[in-house]
Amino acid sequence: MAAKTLLKHLKKASNTSGQRLVNSSIMKSQPLLQQRLFSIFPPRSTKTEFDDNTKYNNLHFSHHHPLEHLSNTTFEGEEIECNACGLLISEPYHGCNSCNFYIHEKCLNLPRSLDHPAHPSHPLTLFPTPTYWSQHFTCNACGSCGDGFSFCCAHCEFDLHTHCASHPTRIVIDDHPHELKLIFDWSEHFDEELKDCDVCCGVLHKSFWIYYCFDCQFGSHLSCATRKDRENIIRK
Repeated sequence: MAAKTLLKHLKKASNTSGQRLVNSSIMKSQPLLQQRLFSIFPPRSTKTEFDDNTKYNNLHFSHHHPLEHLSNTTFEGEEIECNACGLLISEPYHGCNSCNFYIHEKCLNLPRSLDHPAHPSHPLTLFPTPTYWSQHFTCNACGSCGDGFSFCCAHCEFDLHTHCASHPTRIVIDDHPHELKLIFDWSEHFDEELKDCDVCCGVLHKSFWIYYCFDCQFGSHLSCATRKDRENIIRK
């Protein structure tokens, strides 16, 4: 009877296709219907504070153990990926050695909810693992797959890598003398289905975001415009 009541509230709360499922360690002990409900109404996060032992007084919502402040010497030269963004770990970061769970400090402090101009209809919610049965998501910004943290709208199946969600709306790079603007939707500006990236000469897909100079018709992939090896980059 309780399951039927929960399902009734679930259907009333969301018109999603039912393909989403939070698959994280903190949810494995709960029934399937509760997991689906959590994917729509995640619990509020606890405030993170440090004590004298550099451990969190409260658990981070993404992991069930306290996270310690660690250093790169912990791995003795190994390359370890951040469980949140998937990029290589660099200081400062925190982790749980017993679970091999490691996360950048900036990822640890991401907001639980985000209003993003690319999706003004609904706020985006931060999830620790993909909310699809496939256990991965396709980023609506860059088109790449992800299996870590994401900002998503469960109602619209709109998903962003955490680092894509933080891209500046305007940028100046060393490959072009003018300011480039972040474009979310090509259909507002162009008729072409495909264009070439003026940095790498690869294909720019109309479905994904680009940086663009309207005066020169200069376009760039997000990754090409924001890659780490650039010596001259100004974010706005």
